[in-house]
Amino acid sequence: MLSAQGADLPGALRALPDLGTPWLVLAFVAGRGARDVRRAALTAVAVVEAGLVTYYLWQATLGAGGSMLADYGAPVWLVSGALLGGLFGGAGWLGEHSESGPVRLLAWAVLAGVPVAEIPHARASGVDHRNLVILALVATSVALVVWATARGRVATHVLVPVATGLGLLGYGVHEALLSFR
Repeated sequence: MLSAQGADLPGALRALPDLGTPWLVLAFVAGRGARDVRRAALTAVAVVEAGLVTYYLWQATLGAGGSMLADYGAPVWLVSGALLGGLFGGAGWLGEHSESGPVRLLAWAVLAGVPVAEIPHARASGVDHRNLVILALVATSVALVVWATARGRVATHVLVPVATGLGLLGYGVHEALLSFR
């Protein structure tokens, strides 16, 4: 959910620290160039964790990191970053290097579905300019579909419904996990 972590940022940028999309796109991209899927996952974990640690250090220097570091925030995001970073790094490698059409499709659909999963949270949040955040998430998903289909390795008419379905599934899983908190 969107929180006060980005309270020092202007306008719609306040939502950015709580969005998973930038972190998972970063992991996917980091994994694409690796030699094998294992290295892709490890590289992506290192990149995402370095980014998260840098973010939390930046927040601590601003004096905003207190509750995030002690409570739910940092530990959950660091563990999630390691798990999801590895998965999305592996997906990046598979989306680029797999010879299997269905595997490439799922790798790209998982990535393009991430912003879709975050739209209901942005819509329900009280963040300023939430419509702009939603528009940015939709634009990101569209850009990811265009990127995936640019070289003809994945068909748009198949990718869009699969990515949307996976995004909605991801949202449902996230909500179910939050209910246990």
